[in-house]
Amino acid sequence: MVAFGKPPYDLSRVFTDSAIDLVYSLGEPTSTPLIESNLNTWGFKESVPITTFCITKPGITGTKCKWKAEAELRLVCQEYRYGSIRLLENRSDNDLDIGGMNVYSTKWNLNYKRRKSV
Repeated sequence: MVAFGKPPYDLSRVFTDSAIDLVYSLGEPTSTPLIESNLNTWGFKESVPITTFCITKPGITGTKCKWKAEAELRLVCQEYRYGSIRLLENRSDNDLDIGGMNVYSTKWNLNYKRRKSV
């Protein structure tokens, strides 16, 4: 499941009310213009925070699911690099205990440059 950051409901509902094992949460991106010497903007340097959330369920541990989520993010960056080079940076773990349920969480920053659209 892919969700945007800060949903208007408790995260534990996602795992208890449905058969979801993993959530990729996309945060608010930042964008910095890339300017040429003649002061024209040619593109943008962007950073998107991506946080993965998973829990232990029958057949898979939460930590194993967390590492699989990381592998998939890295695969996306390697396989779909056309137009820009994507780099995953600033990995930080933030495992939580919400209502007796362990949620395994890792936050990344996906950084890339893109040309200005015409």
